[in-house]
Amino acid sequence: MNRFAALALACLLIHAISSPVVSQQKDKDDPLLQIQQATNNLNRGQTYKLEYKFKPGQIMRYQSEHVLTKTTSMASFTDKLSSRSQNVKVYRVNDVDSLGQITFVHITEKTKTETRLNDKDPVIFDSESKEEPPADYRRVAQTIGAVLYTYRVKSTGEIIERKSHFPDWDLRTGKAIVPFPKDAIPVGFSWYVHDVVTAKRASMRVQKINLRLRYRLESVTDGIAKISLKTEILTPMTPKLRSQILQELIEGERYFDIPNGRFVKSEIRWNHKVQGYEGKDSLTEYLGRYSESLVKQTEKKNTGATFAVAKELVIKTMDGPAIMRRPK
Repeated sequence: MNRFAALALACLLIHAISSPVVSQQKDKDDPLLQIQQATNNLNRGQTYKLEYKFKPGQIMRYQSEHVLTKTTSMASFTDKLSSRSQNVKVYRVNDVDSLGQITFVHITEKTKTETRLNDKDPVIFDSESKEEPPADYRRVAQTIGAVLYTYRVKSTGEIIERKSHFPDWDLRTGKAIVPFPKDAIPVGFSWYVHDVVTAKRASMRVQKINLRLRYRLESVTDGIAKISLKTEILTPMTPKLRSQILQELIEGERYFDIPNGRFVKSEIRWNHKVQGYEGKDSLTEYLGRYSESLVKQTEKKNTGATFAVAKELVIKTMDGPAIMRRPK
């Protein structure tokens, strides 16, 4: 063995022997780790009451980005649909009654969306542009600044009434309101929200699919609760059925400001692939990310400002009629 090989072997042996000790000592002396461990110890014996604390006139403004790619392959072709949407939305609190029931509305202030199919030119809609909206987004343009939803909820998030001012459409990025347990909960506690969606079997018979969204309080740091969420499928699946509900299957985290009673940040992800749902050569892949953060909050008296109510909205979704078609 030459001296360079011997030296290299010696260094490897020294590193292998000393690294765990050095690493353990470094971790032990890390002040951030010590703070986190102390926080975890406190959390073990503490419970937290999660509830919304909205006030009349309160305005919560969120900036979001939604990026997704859906690839569909068959024996003779492959389609790749990708999109990116950046939005600013507002929740405006109209009233909080004597029972603590909150009435608020959901408004989209602005949006910029780009959609592309394969190598075609993208279709772009920017609500702040003075140009005429593309045909597929004209009705969307009419909703900017309009009241899209009206909610009436309890402080726990239980929905008493939800009114959609247009044909309902949902990106499945997590609801505006998460229902919380009625009692205070410890870190590690999980709760569930059930949902039912539909898909078609190979026979074209409609199949109801039972889902539940599992929430879990992961941690509380400086008054911010980290809540994980993940969709669980309760109905036996075939590849055919699963390929139709990929956008329903989300996982991620939401961050709730306990003292101020509102969400401040959300991260949602999709990472799904199904093969053999339409013959052995068929493949569909659904990848996506949705992020949202609170950018501004104001409280003000009624200034006479009004928002229009959207009468109708038609959006062509991923699983609906295509907004662009593959050449025959």
